[in-house]
Amino acid sequence: PEVEDLVGGFLKTDVTGKAVIDLSTSLPFSTKGLHDRMREVGGDFLDAPLSGGPQNATDGTLNVMVGGEKDVFEKHRPIFETFATNVFYIGESGSGNIIKLATNFLAIQYNVLYAEILPLVEKLGVDPQILFDIVSVSGANSKMFQLFAPKMIKREFPISFQLNLAAKDLNYLKQIFENNELPSTMLDASLELFEEAKSMGIMEGDTGELVRVVRKRYGMEP
Repeated sequence: PEVEDLVGGFLKTDVTGKAVIDLSTSLPFSTKGLHDRMREVGGDFLDAPLSGGPQNATDGTLNVMVGGEKDVFEKHRPIFETFATNVFYIGESGSGNIIKLATNFLAIQYNVLYAEILPLVEKLGVDPQILFDIVSVSGANSKMFQLFAPKMIKREFPISFQLNLAAKDLNYLKQIFENNELPSTMLDASLELFEEAKSMGIMEGDTGELVRVVRKRYGMEP
């Protein structure tokens, strides 16, 4: 909604020959609508959502996924290269946000998996640190595991990605599934955890805090 309002303000001026580059993670059909409105009056619009953490932003090593006309993308590529190591042209308008929401879904689902299994191991009397050590040298290891599992084990949650932003992206995906009349089994299960997190008042915290929801379910946390 914030992007729609801002671009709506731009459209009240002369945007001929100008371009909007939207770095937010938004609904693809909202993006497509803004793109079409800009093009109708002689402007351009690129959806260019980002991935990477705060340190990547500081270092200028983010990933960017761009949707829109290829020639418009090439014209503005030098801008992207000032803050991103990997610059991907995805395709038509909205496609950048499709890929970004897909990658965020995968990242969030990792958190859901870790949040469910680590407390179970602990509840069954095994130190979850042992699971961490074994997974770290197995095929199940990943950057996400190395980032979030230690937070859940130590129950210390410096923010990498806020729960409220993750919930926004999952709900955008839910709209996409519903608009295309497709089932969303894994997504629906994840959204239940986020609803509980909301009721606990922890949505400003890190996505790793999903483990608190599961620990509460297991009777391990008030």
